[in-house]
Amino acid sequence: SSTGAGVTVAVIDSGVAKHPDLAGSFVRGVDLIAGTDGRVDANGHGTHVAGIIAMTANNSIGGAGLAPGVSIMPVVVADPGGSVRAADSARGIIWAVDHGADVLNMSYSGSASSVERKAIQYAQSKGVVTVAAVGNAYLDAGGSLYNPVQYPAAFRGVLGVGSVTKSLRRSPFSEVGKQVDIVAPGGTGPFDSRKGIFSTYSSLGYVRMPGTSMAAPYVSATAALAISRQRTLGMDVNIEDVLLGTATDLGTPGRDDEFGFGMVSPVAALDTIAN
Repeated sequence: SSTGAGVTVAVIDSGVAKHPDLAGSFVRGVDLIAGTDGRVDANGHGTHVAGIIAMTANNSIGGAGLAPGVSIMPVVVADPGGSVRAADSARGIIWAVDHGADVLNMSYSGSASSVERKAIQYAQSKGVVTVAAVGNAYLDAGGSLYNPVQYPAAFRGVLGVGSVTKSLRRSPFSEVGKQVDIVAPGGTGPFDSRKGIFSTYSSLGYVRMPGTSMAAPYVSATAALAISRQRTLGMDVNIEDVLLGTATDLGTPGRDDEFGFGMVSPVAALDTIAN
């Protein structure tokens, strides 16, 4: 009932490489770090995120994104090491909104910033759906509980996305708290193990990566599917409410700090948007 056609998703990240399985629609992007058009990715993270959303369907290679009909807007705010400064995040958010993004995917996390908060509020004032990973620091390097509240996921109105494994358990790294609104597949295990999420990856072709960074694009893609569907039907619904209201409840009945409102359910979300 929807491929996300007509919807623009800004992948605010490390860029999106020119990959053979990302041959769909792209709109103008920006590189706030190195000045490119965003179609390069020195890290690989942004390309992986974009693939989860929009890998080309029915082309007999790789996989298919959840919303392969969307237009991807690459917005580079991460340095080659993957670090994102709050000021660059804010600039990227505002640029994406001003250039027509419908959904912002922010698969990064850090401490609170008033500049970033104001950019998020600007996006929301324009009706843009804001989605962010809640972070992978449930434990510190020594294995002790850490779990800091991270942003932009914890800002008001942002859909904070946690990660679950194939067995629908919380991924060991996925943070918990009031900032968790919804969860999606994020896998587990080390980089490129069988337990990670399969997607495109710069010049290396494909890898499997774990993380709340991988969970967030499933929610962004579902938002895009729902936006496209409502536009086709000439309806006006609150996309955030649709996603949270149709999530599959996990853990303690009702909303909880581990799974939020539950696992994102694209089919259930679309089923609620009908004539």
